[in-house]
Amino acid sequence: MTIMNIYPSSFGPFDVKAGVVQRSPGLVDLMVHDRPGTSGYQLWSAGTLNDAYGEMAGAGGNTGVGGAGCTARLLVNAGDVAASPSAIARRVMVEDSRKGQSRFLVDVRDYGSSDDTLQFYRVQERRESTGALLTVPAGSPRNAGLEILGPILIAPPAIFYGNPGPALSLQGTAPGRTLSVAGMNAAADPAGQTPWPMMIWLPTVSLVMQVINLDAGEDLLVSSGLGMPFLTVPAGETMYLEGFSRMLVLAAGGNPSCAFTIQATFHLGGN
Repeated sequence: MTIMNIYPSSFGPFDVKAGVVQRSPGLVDLMVHDRPGTSGYQLWSAGTLNDAYGEMAGAGGNTGVGGAGCTARLLVNAGDVAASPSAIARRVMVEDSRKGQSRFLVDVRDYGSSDDTLQFYRVQERRESTGALLTVPAGSPRNAGLEILGPILIAPPAIFYGNPGPALSLQGTAPGRTLSVAGMNAAADPAGQTPWPMMIWLPTVSLVMQVINLDAGEDLLVSSGLGMPFLTVPAGETMYLEGFSRMLVLAAGGNPSCAFTIQATFHLGGN
């Protein structure tokens, strides 16, 4: 089990993220801190990192990630609890002290996934002012109607939390055409006209992390969060990071996409 730690910031819908409150066999208990002006939250999931990102159009072409996108799972009213069918059948309960929180109780097997695999979750806001889930506005030159989702939460299987020093390996493709620049702060266009970088929310703060650029000719850009500067992992090289943020923001250094692997170890307590 782990308790998430989310602090408010100024990044709008890109700050809306779920965290794992409890992970046990057959159950993922997710929590979102409620935000002013938001009446509900849609939970989305995917089976891979690239599918969780999806695909976006940029000036001159797509990002190159080629993900299939997420699938909508549960919709919850702000301050309430939504549960998948098996969680309802088992009468899974949450504690009463959840003021200012919205919760999702998910049995991943309800959606055709194995309980022993990584899950990738994202959250979309429903705004009080419109009663609609946030999307790129209709009529926009690019990506019209695309869901505006928060960072990709990595939710490991239950065995991860039973190990005081668990490890995690992620494979994905950093998007191109994001206009990201080494040394400049990571940013995401709320209008959706410039492709978003890939934003990853780890299950907890990593102890040691390796970020491996698998591309032979393209630099990989890595940041510890929106508003933080990009570091460069040159083509074919590895960057070692210690005590890095839970948030990772990744982008290709140019228009082509950039394949990467992340290997991280964590400390959850114990000897």
